[in-house]
Amino acid sequence: MLKKNPVVINKQKRKATRKLLKSKKKGKLNSKAIEKFETIKSKRTDGSRKRFRNLDDDFLDYRQKKLEEEGDFEEENISDEEEISLTDMLDGDIDFENSAFFKKRRKLVENIKDDETEHLRKFKSQVGEDEAEMLPIKLRTGELVRLKKKVEPMVENELEEEEDDKSGAKTKVDEEDFSNLSASELLAKRRELLEEIRGKIASAAHALTINPHENIIRLRELYKFSAGEQVHSIIREPVQKLATASLVQVFVDIVPGYHIRPLTDVEKDQKMKKETKKLIDYEQILLRYYLKFLQLLEKNSMKIAKRDHKRFDESTFTHKMAMISAKCLCRLLTSAPHFNYATNIVTFLSRLALSNFKPLVSEVCAALAEMFKNDTLFKISLHAVKTIASLVNKKKCYVSPELIATFLSLKIREVDRGEKKSKTDALKSKKFKLQKERKSKSAKKYEKQLKKLEVDLKEAEAAESLSTRLKYGTETLKHVFATYFRVIKRMPSTNLLEPVLAGLSKFAHLINVEFFDDLISSLGDLVDQQHLKVVDSLHCVKTVFVILSGEGQALNIDPFKFYKSLYSRITAIPFQKDIDTQLHEVQLVIECLDFMLNKRKKLVSLVRVAAFIKRLLSIGFFLPTKAAVAILAGIRSYFITHPRLNVLVEEDSEAVANGIYNPDLNDPDCSNALSSSIVEELTIYSKHPEKIASAYAQNILNKIPSSGNYRLNPQWSTILPQDWLSSNLVKENPSPYSERIFAYAMKHKQSLTSKNLSSTVQNWMLTVKK
Repeated sequence: MLKKNPVVINKQKRKATRKLLKSKKKGKLNSKAIEKFETIKSKRTDGSRKRFRNLDDDFLDYRQKKLEEEGDFEEENISDEEEISLTDMLDGDIDFENSAFFKKRRKLVENIKDDETEHLRKFKSQVGEDEAEMLPIKLRTGELVRLKKKVEPMVENELEEEEDDKSGAKTKVDEEDFSNLSASELLAKRRELLEEIRGKIASAAHALTINPHENIIRLRELYKFSAGEQVHSIIREPVQKLATASLVQVFVDIVPGYHIRPLTDVEKDQKMKKETKKLIDYEQILLRYYLKFLQLLEKNSMKIAKRDHKRFDESTFTHKMAMISAKCLCRLLTSAPHFNYATNIVTFLSRLALSNFKPLVSEVCAALAEMFKNDTLFKISLHAVKTIASLVNKKKCYVSPELIATFLSLKIREVDRGEKKSKTDALKSKKFKLQKERKSKSAKKYEKQLKKLEVDLKEAEAAESLSTRLKYGTETLKHVFATYFRVIKRMPSTNLLEPVLAGLSKFAHLINVEFFDDLISSLGDLVDQQHLKVVDSLHCVKTVFVILSGEGQALNIDPFKFYKSLYSRITAIPFQKDIDTQLHEVQLVIECLDFMLNKRKKLVSLVRVAAFIKRLLSIGFFLPTKAAVAILAGIRSYFITHPRLNVLVEEDSEAVANGIYNPDLNDPDCSNALSSSIVEELTIYSKHPEKIASAYAQNILNKIPSSGNYRLNPQWSTILPQDWLSSNLVKENPSPYSERIFAYAMKHKQSLTSKNLSSTVQNWMLTVKK
């Protein structure tokens, strides 16, 4: 039987030892394997330990023998060049612990231990963990020489520093004592130190922006400054603010356009290319300091979130740093909503929006609204909406209206109703069937059909990618409506109704048909409440008619209650003090009447349309020029939709219905508006200082001619009525008639209110006519 080569045996032993040591270091060996490995290792070092014990025994025997001898040793002069013998160690004047013999003994023990653990033999071709293999060099003799270089383990060093930070071993700066300096000297020293740190911050930020992959380690420097570490106390506050703002901008510039995926255990163990390893190290350091920075911002922001702003001094550094940190979080969310920890930022900012400090709430809600506005995939929006819906439910709807109003920025235009099915599977099966029938078809015909099928398949796959976006949008809107319905049901504050009803009117066409009956019933109860604001009532009406003009057409619902509500509410618009709110209410009225009078033209009576026209013309005398033009444009559209309204501009009394017009009655069907005329109102509007308002009035007064002197400018006729409110073609001027009507009311000792506005205008027009 052949014996194995001893060299091969030793080589295999060394290889097995290295593997076992690595496994032991990584914690992959169980206790039994470790115990067995230690037993084998101890057997290999029995010889070295035995030699050490023999040497130690000999020394102890020799020392004991000398002690037993009688008499004292004679003093001997020992030169410095001679070695100290064992007998000299017994002298009381010689320090045995620091003697040459004991040093040799200690060194021998250390060498034995090193041989057991660290100094394992390895092949020359093996590359260590702290080494990198370089390109080989070929000598003249033809021999290849493999070169290696030491590599600084960047990630490991960072991990060690992070562990030191967690254990509390933070680096402390030896601060200079400036107590002996005068006030002017202290200010000069402060400016000097501040300029020095500013230079360091600028240098680090510039290096990271120019070449982040090579200078990523400098994130630690900026982070330390933003946390107030390694900075003198006299400049800590300005340095923290400056470093925090700089670090945010650096992250905005260097954050990649993708989400960094964590490595699996298999990927960590497998070998990687040098470029791949470098990229992974860069990503890990970036993520580490990004997370640490987010935690720092969260810590700073929470100091202001839980306090009442009335008891909080806004001039303190804590307050200023908290606001800066909150703004930084908002900036990171809006700049990198795709990056890691974006959902954590959304969750924290949503909780900040529950604060009592209004500037903080406004800042956070503006960031959330911008995120909703720019999100096209609705993935991060879904998480945000879920978080806000959970907070609304937890707080029993006692939240800021601004937080609910952020939903209005969502750009969801369609939802998945389950009607469309994916065509991908059908096309794939068709392609398989075509390939199966290839033998029975000619090559040219087969290639033509296959090419057409592949084009259809690509289109179907593109549609499926869009279906993912549709899925997220549908789920997002589901939570939005759940929040809206919860607020309407509980209604803890009327302030929440405006954003809720505004959202319902915006997304009403996307509501599921199953909720139509309950929703319209709830909105009907709301509009009957007298304390409801005008804008909230208008949102209720708009929501109902958006539903009834879409999939709710088949519902057997009489919406007269909402016609009546709108008719009675619009006379309160002229008394709105805020101009922006007033214009917004006019816009809602025009949008509602477009649904109520134009799109439901077959379901609405002519007398009801005439009543709305008379009341719109009355309130138009009190509104700014843009609102007056928008109202006239809306009335012109009603005349086009209902041609029989021309009786309102005819002077022949036989063409007008019999009866008396009751302008202050809040029932459009009983006001008998067809018994009156709008010639007086349009005559006054035709003399309006704004030429566009005058042109609209003359066009309506002459029964909307398409040619001739009173023909409307084609450019103006293409503009929607509500778009005139934001058009630059009309100047922002106040009403030229408002003061005159109020003066008339005061002259006749009348208190002008929303209840008598229409009748007061009718009486005032009689004086103008005279």
